[in-house]
Amino acid sequence: MNFSLFKLLFLSLLANCFLVFLQPIQAQKPCLPNSPLVIEAGQMEVSTLAAEIRSKKARFTAVDIAGLNLSVATCNSEVEKRISTLRNGLLRYSTQRQDLYGLRDAEGIRKQIEEKKKAQEDIRSQMLLDLQGIQIQGLYIVYADNVDAFSDSKESLMKQSDAWMAPKVIEEQNGIFLESATIVKDAQLVYDYIRTQVSGELTVAPQKTSINPEAAHFVNLTLTTVSALRRMPDMQTSQNKSTARNYRLINVLQSSDFASQLRSWGVSETVIADMNKLVELKKESILQQNQLQLERQQRIMREGQMRIQQAEAEITQLETSLKERDARVLTFLKKNPDVTVESTGNTDEQIKKILGLLDSRIQNTMQEINREKEQELIAKMQVKVPFEGNAAEDIARKAMDVYEQLKSAYGKVENYYEQVEVENGILKGQEQRKSRDLYRTPDKIWLYPVPLPDDEYTLSMVISFNIIEKKEEPKPVQNTSTQQSANANTLIASNGLQIDPSWPAPIQDLVRDMVKIPAGKFKIGSRVDEIGRDTDEGPLTEITLNSFYMGKYEVTLSQFIEFVSATGYKTDAEKKESKVNYLFDVNGNRRSKVEYNHPVSYVSWHDAEAFTRWVSEFTGISLKLPSESQWEYACRAGSTTPFNTGDCLSSNEANYDGNYPYQQCAKGNYKQSNTPVGSYKANAWGLYDMHGNLSEWCLDVYHYSYSGIPLNGNPWVGAEESTHIKRGGNSNYYAENCRSAYRGNFIHISKHLNDDSNNGFRLVHSTPNTIPNAPIKPVEKPQAPSNSGKSKGKLKQPRYF
Repeated sequence: MNFSLFKLLFLSLLANCFLVFLQPIQAQKPCLPNSPLVIEAGQMEVSTLAAEIRSKKARFTAVDIAGLNLSVATCNSEVEKRISTLRNGLLRYSTQRQDLYGLRDAEGIRKQIEEKKKAQEDIRSQMLLDLQGIQIQGLYIVYADNVDAFSDSKESLMKQSDAWMAPKVIEEQNGIFLESATIVKDAQLVYDYIRTQVSGELTVAPQKTSINPEAAHFVNLTLTTVSALRRMPDMQTSQNKSTARNYRLINVLQSSDFASQLRSWGVSETVIADMNKLVELKKESILQQNQLQLERQQRIMREGQMRIQQAEAEITQLETSLKERDARVLTFLKKNPDVTVESTGNTDEQIKKILGLLDSRIQNTMQEINREKEQELIAKMQVKVPFEGNAAEDIARKAMDVYEQLKSAYGKVENYYEQVEVENGILKGQEQRKSRDLYRTPDKIWLYPVPLPDDEYTLSMVISFNIIEKKEEPKPVQNTSTQQSANANTLIASNGLQIDPSWPAPIQDLVRDMVKIPAGKFKIGSRVDEIGRDTDEGPLTEITLNSFYMGKYEVTLSQFIEFVSATGYKTDAEKKESKVNYLFDVNGNRRSKVEYNHPVSYVSWHDAEAFTRWVSEFTGISLKLPSESQWEYACRAGSTTPFNTGDCLSSNEANYDGNYPYQQCAKGNYKQSNTPVGSYKANAWGLYDMHGNLSEWCLDVYHYSYSGIPLNGNPWVGAEESTHIKRGGNSNYYAENCRSAYRGNFIHISKHLNDDSNNGFRLVHSTPNTIPNAPIKPVEKPQAPSNSGKSKGKLKQPRYF
C-alpha cells in the first residue's frame, strides 16, 4: 500500500470519529471501524472464540492496525477532554459545598451561647454560695437610758437592745464587706448582682452587760457576727410602752476612745474598765480574722468576675461568629450566583437548600463522568501468536490471555468518598465519608488477527468497559467518636472498644477516650549527660512492649464522682478526716461543677487502684494503672529528648512552674493549680498532660535503679510495698522534674495524711503479654540519688504526703 492510500485511510477514520462525537453517545463504540469479530464479554471462551474466528476468517493488514490504533487514541482523547471539563465542574461544586457546609451549624452556635449564659448564672449562684460562708465580726456597745430596774429584767433589756442594734449592725458590716470588694469597670454588673442579693444574718454573743438602777441606764458589750448573703431576720425594735428609751451604738473596733463616750453617759469606771479589758483581749484577733475573711471574699469576687468575663467574651465571640456567618453566606451567594435558590428569609433553610442543590449537582456530575468513562477503549496492539497446529484455537487462547490481563489491569477505576450528613440518632448533624468504588466490567471485545509469514499471527484487541459502582457501608469520619454496632444495645468507639449507652456519660467518655499505643521498643531512663538526671534513672534499659490502650486524659473529677456515687467509697484522705480531699479544696469549699473536667486530685495509690477495680467490673473492660515502662514509652511517643516536645518545655505546652524552665529555655507562666484535661497540645500519640498538671500513679513499686526491671513492659513489684512510682511532674514542679525520665516515689497515704493536691492517674487497657521476660534479679539498695540544684519536687527519699 503506497503512502497516498495510507493517508486516505487515516483521514477517513479520523473523519468518522469526529462525526460520531457530534452525535449522542451510544452503546456501540463507533470510533472503531466495523469488524466482524465483535465479541460480547460473556462469550469469552476459547471454543466460542475459535468458532467465531473460523466462521468469519477475518484478516487485517498492518495498515488496518495502524488506523485502528489512531482511532482508539483519537476516541480516548475526546473522551478525556469531556471528562476533564466535568471534573472541573465537580471540583467547583465540591469547593462550594465545603465553603458552605461549615456555615450551616447556627443551631449549634446558639446552643453554645445558651450554655455559656447558663454557665454565667451558675457562676453567680456559686459565688453567692461561696460568699455565704464569709463572716465579719464586730464589737459593739449598746447604751440605753430610761431603764426601770423594777419592771425591766436584764433578759428583756438584752433582747430589746439586740433587736434595736440588729439592722444597724447588719447594714454596717455588710457595707464593710461589699465596699471592700475590688470592682473593675467591666465587672460592675457582677457587683450589682451580688449587691442586690445581700441582706445579712446577725448572731450576737454578749460579753459584758451592766444595769445601773441609780442612773437608770443599761450598757451591753456584744461580739457580733454578720454572715453575708443570708436573709435579714424580721426584727422590730421593742420599746417599753410607758417609757421611751434613747439608744446609742458604739462600734468599738472603729472607735478611738469609746471609754470617754461611756463616761459622758454616766457609765461607772468599773464597768468601763471591765469592758476595756475584754476589748483589749479580743480586738486584735477579731481584726485578723476579719482581714482573712475579707481576703477570701476578694478572691471569690475576683475569680468569679474573671470566669464571668471569660464566659461573656466567649458569648460575644459566638454572637459575632453568627453575624459573620450571615455575612459570609451573603458573600458566598454573590460569588456563586449559579447556586442561588429561592430565599425563605431563613439563612439556615437557605443553606440547607443550597447544600441539597450542590449534592445533586455533584451526584449528577459523577454519573456523567461514569458515562464518559464507558466510552474509553483499552487496546493491546500486536501480540504475537505462534502457530502450533490450529490457528483459530491458538488465536483464541492468546485472546483469552490478553483479555484476562486487561480485565485485571483495568478492572478497578478508582475509589472515592463523598460526604453525607448522618440522620440517625447517634451521629445526627455530623458528616460521614461514604466509600464509593467504581469498577470497569468488560462489555465488548474487538479482535484483529493479522497473518504473518512463517505461520505466525499478530493479534490486536480492543475492549470496551461498563462502569459499575460498588457501595460500601458508611464509616464514621475521624472526628466521630462512636457508631452504632450490630448490637443495638452497644456502641463501638472509634478505638474499637464497646460502650453501653446506659453507662453514665463520664464513664462512656473514659472508654471512648482510650488511645491505641503501638507496639515497639524503647530505652527507659535518661542518658548520663541529661541535665537534671538522677542515678535512679539508669541504666538505660531496652524495653519491648505489646500495643496497648492508654487514657487520652487523666481520670477526671466527674469520672471519680461516678465511682464514689456508685460504691460509697471513702478516700484515704477522708478516712484520715482531712478537710482537704478530692471534693473539697484547701478553703473547705466544695468543688463546683465547672471543675468537673479537671483531673481528680488528692487521691492515693489505693484510691486509684480502687477506682480501676470498680470501673473494670462495671464496664467489663480490663483497666489498670500503667506500668512505669508503659507510662514512659507512651509519654515519649518515639522521642529521646528530655521532653516529648524536645529539649525545652514551654508553659504554653504544659502546666508547670514556668518561673523555672529547663536550662536556658524561656520562662513562662505559673498557674499554681491543675487545669482542665486537654488544655494543652497532645503528644505525637494523642496523649494530653503527660508533662505537668498532675503527677500520675503507676503500678510499679519504687526501685533505686533499672537493674532487673521487667523487659516486657510489665509492672515491677517487690518488697518495698510502702512506695509506688508517680510520673510526669505536676503544676507546682519545675521543668526539670517534668522530664520524660523523671521518677517520683511516695509513701502510701494509709500511713500518712495526704496534704498534697497533685496526685492523679490515668488508665491503660492491654491484652495479655506474650513477650518473654528476662528473670528479675534482686537489686542491692544503693545510696539515695543526689539532688541537684533547687528543683521543686526533687526529693527522692520516700516522701510523705
